[in-house]
Amino acid sequence: MHNFKKILPRVAVLLAFVFLLEAGIRFLYEPYTQYSIYARREYQSMKEEVDTLFCGTSKTYSGYDPAVYDSSTGAVSFNLGTGSQPLVTTKELLEDAFRVSPIKTVYLEVSLSTLQRGRNDSARIGASDRFVTLFGKLSSIFHETSSGVQVRKLLYSTRVTDYFDFSAVAANVSYKLSAESGQAPVMPDKEPQYLGRGFLNNDNVYSGKRYTDTNITIHSWKPRIHTQENKALLDEIITLCQEKGVEIILVSPPLPEVLLSHAGDMNHMHATYQAIADSHGIPFYDMNFYTEKNTVFNRELFRDIVHLNRNGAEIYTGLIAEIHESGDAYPTYFTEEYMGEVAEPAA
Repeated sequence: MHNFKKILPRVAVLLAFVFLLEAGIRFLYEPYTQYSIYARREYQSMKEEVDTLFCGTSKTYSGYDPAVYDSSTGAVSFNLGTGSQPLVTTKELLEDAFRVSPIKTVYLEVSLSTLQRGRNDSARIGASDRFVTLFGKLSSIFHETSSGVQVRKLLYSTRVTDYFDFSAVAANVSYKLSAESGQAPVMPDKEPQYLGRGFLNNDNVYSGKRYTDTNITIHSWKPRIHTQENKALLDEIITLCQEKGVEIILVSPPLPEVLLSHAGDMNHMHATYQAIADSHGIPFYDMNFYTEKNTVFNRELFRDIVHLNRNGAEIYTGLIAEIHESGDAYPTYFTEEYMGEVAEPAA
């Protein structure tokens, strides 16, 4: 016991030192352009009001404009989308939000890669900065299966790739100490701009070119490589929401025809997610089966081969709000068969 009393203060001093060191390194090296800084801060300030969440990948954080949704529905919404967000992270972010916010409705992205997405290390690490509570972040670290990812989630210092990039340090410190530090900086025209409540987008218009086959390959429906882990996680997320009395809606966001014409059997994808939704008794909005999809969501509403631009997000969010407000009549907005060009199923 005597030794314990001697060791405890030393451990406390060591932990305090590590905490201060990490805080200092983050202040110096975390890019002031990182939108998660402003999204986390904004959620923290309004956590007791938020009642609607949008969850998913970059298609989500580019697709939903909470200001548009709220003006149509009277909700108080927030976009929890993060790059390549795996379902395990979605579940953790929702559990964290449920601890502090009176959530009523969750929109969950399901799309071409949802059931085949792996445990993307960088995606899990990046999303760890979006937790609102310390408990949520520590829980995510504790349940992490990769020790390497665990350490990088815990210690920001392990994420710094160039400690001698003093120009970046100077830019970070200058902005963070400025009067403008409370809001996201204005980004160059080609870069996505943080527009509030987790919404990140810009006004670029997709040229229509494929450039390479990379995105075509990534965003394709491959039923044979769907993982049981992802299927189980999707069921767990839906069950979690239902147990909390939260309405959950599966949504497959609109994609441009140049991608969808090479994405495999869209009818099979639709049927797969519809079966999951039906098994839980929840709605599924497949926006690629929206009756006016090819007319409304033309190339001009996308900023690249995957993401809606700001104008597209405004139209899309308004439409989602309208469909939700229609209640049980929502199926009338959708067709039963995919109306675009259908490619051979991907191997």
